[in-house]
Amino acid sequence: AIELGAAGGAAGGQATDWTLIFIDGRWKQAKAMVNRSKWLQGLPRVVLRPTEHSGYTFRRQPVEGCLSTLEAVAEALAVLEGDAGAELKRALVAPFKRMVELQCCHIPGLRPCDLQDRDDDDAAERPPRESSGKRPPPKFPASWGKPG
Repeated sequence: AIELGAAGGAAGGQATDWTLIFIDGRWKQAKAMVNRSKWLQGLPRVVLRPTEHSGYTFRRQPVEGCLSTLEAVAEALAVLEGDAGAELKRALVAPFKRMVELQCCHIPGLRPCDLQDRDDDDAAERPPRESSGKRPPPKFPASWGKPG
C-alpha cells in the first residue's frame, strides 16, 4: 500500500496525478463491499495517516485512526493538493463538524447545546435545555406552499 501523510505526501515519491476511490458506508458495509469485489481488491491501496482524530464523536471507530468518508477525502486532499490542500480540508470539514454538533444535541446522554449559540467556549457553563418531549413541526420554504 502507498502511504499518504501530512509529513511528505505520498511515500516513495509516487506520481501526483491520482484517481482515488473512497468506499462510503458504515465500517462493516465498506469492508464487505471491498471483500466482495475482485475489481476493488485488484486496485492498489492507499493508506492515510490522519493528522487528527475523527470528529464523528457519536460513532464508534473500529480501530484508532479511522475516519468518516468525508474526513478521509479531506485528509487526502490536504496531502495531495499542495498549498490549497489545507483550505480544502477546512472547507470540507467545517459543515461536517456542524452536522455532528447538531446531531449530538438530539442524542440522549451527549453534551447539551443551544442551537442558537455556536460559541463553544462557554458550552460547559450552559445549563441543559428543557425539553417538552415534543418536536416542533418542520418548517418548509414559503415557495413550497403548505404541506398537504
